[in-house]
Amino acid sequence: MFDVHTHLVGGHLGARGLHDILLYHMVISDLYAAGAPSGERLTQFPGLPTPEEAHQRLAEAIPYLRLIQNTSCAWGVRLILRDLYDWNDPITPDNWRRLDGMIRERADDRAGGIRSWIG
Repeated sequence: MFDVHTHLVGGHLGARGLHDILLYHMVISDLYAAGAPSGERLTQFPGLPTPEEAHQRLAEAIPYLRLIQNTSCAWGVRLILRDLYDWNDPITPDNWRRLDGMIRERADDRAGGIRSWIG
């Protein structure tokens, strides 16, 4: 398996929550360009963003998703959510916490996540 640009960190290869997908630095750049208040990355390795930091930044970014829906980053996010988490709905202020919980629930499932991805 090759990782050409996703900044994977050994021991945390899967997403630990929606923030690891939706607030990836390239998506943050698109969201910030669309008017989201913060263009800064979340706490980086070797540190980890706290749940409070991740949730605060997700809450402020979600309203701007509709403005980047036609970008390649948004397309990539949709593919990841569809293929790895079976999520096909738009992310909204009303449902993002449910999606975040689903991702967090699977974060430490080292075998199940890979099995579902490779069939």
